[in-house]
Amino acid sequence: MKKHFLIALILVSFGHLKSQHVGTFTPNPNRVISDAMIFISDHEILASDYDNGRVSLINIKTGQSRYLVTGLGKANGLYLSPITGHLYIANPVADKIYVVDTSDQTLVQTINMQSPSDIIASPNHDTLYISSWQDNRISQIEVASGTDFTWQWGAPLNAPVGLCYDPQTNDYYVGNFNDRKIYRMNDLGIYYVATVPAPNTTGNAFLGFIKFANNKIYASSLNAHQIYEIDPAYTDSVKLLAGQAGISGNQDGSPAIASFSQPNGVLPNAAGDTIWISEYGSGNLRYYTTSSGLGTLKLKAGSEGLSIYPQPATDHIQLEINEGFEDLQKQEFQLINSSGQVLKSGLKFQAYQNQALDLSGLSPGTYFIQYDYQGESLSQQILIH
Repeated sequence: MKKHFLIALILVSFGHLKSQHVGTFTPNPNRVISDAMIFISDHEILASDYDNGRVSLINIKTGQSRYLVTGLGKANGLYLSPITGHLYIANPVADKIYVVDTSDQTLVQTINMQSPSDIIASPNHDTLYISSWQDNRISQIEVASGTDFTWQWGAPLNAPVGLCYDPQTNDYYVGNFNDRKIYRMNDLGIYYVATVPAPNTTGNAFLGFIKFANNKIYASSLNAHQIYEIDPAYTDSVKLLAGQAGISGNQDGSPAIASFSQPNGVLPNAAGDTIWISEYGSGNLRYYTTSSGLGTLKLKAGSEGLSIYPQPATDHIQLEINEGFEDLQKQEFQLINSSGQVLKSGLKFQAYQNQALDLSGLSPGTYFIQYDYQGESLSQQILIH
């Protein structure tokens, strides 16, 4: 049996549910998320902080985060081996790839390579593919032997950075940082796919990372502050998803008004209906979604103690405490926004069944309910469209 409790709040202006939405996700505690990102489960992301040489582990269901690796100088592309549990981290400035044991964060190997950037693996994870942006090279490394081969080199590569893989065609894709061109690669050669636009930019107009999901390639136009979708089945089939051409900002909302600040890493889920985006300009973690919801987010307090749903919300949120966690009723809660500003404090659960948290009047965006449980500060994200 489950028991339901009410948090009584009075909040401020609410927007209608939209089929497409850009939002800001603020981990607890907040982290700088500026570069490459990879999924290690359906709800956990590893993300690079390039300039500070750190890698964060972020749970996108609970909002909790922690540093997994620090002190690297620079942190660019990431790859986690599902076989060994070793995390590969590219440092293009030091010309090294660090291999870290994630069980104890110890450095187990250093691979020397000129300006390594992105790292992906073959389907069976026995071969790594690594882009070298300064050397205009794509290398293969046999994991077992450590042998390094040059797979692609020279023109048309032009500061190659982003790499991704299509499991249906067995093709690899690379994105050029300098000219924003994307190419298909296989053992027969390298073939042009598309150029990601960079409207209303002056000077440098770079391409960030690329990722593949649901038969599409997703890319960030760094200094145009935009996110694009590419259909690799056609030439130059490019679709703008969100962002204001050449205008940096942090506006959440519909794609028509949303803005980014140098979007860099892109990380679509398997369905391609939600894309996580790192911002080099702000260090924020953003998302673009066409889904009716990012799922029911649950905060696990020891086990599944508290559930908050539906997500994203419309006019209410249901708060549900499972049997065995009645002591949560004694805790005080606070409501914070995505900037960490406390909107309401001293909130308490009231013991009434089938009650909900009233959200009428709450502006679209990301909020958190935060409280202490068994000596640990925990937070639960609320998404409002």
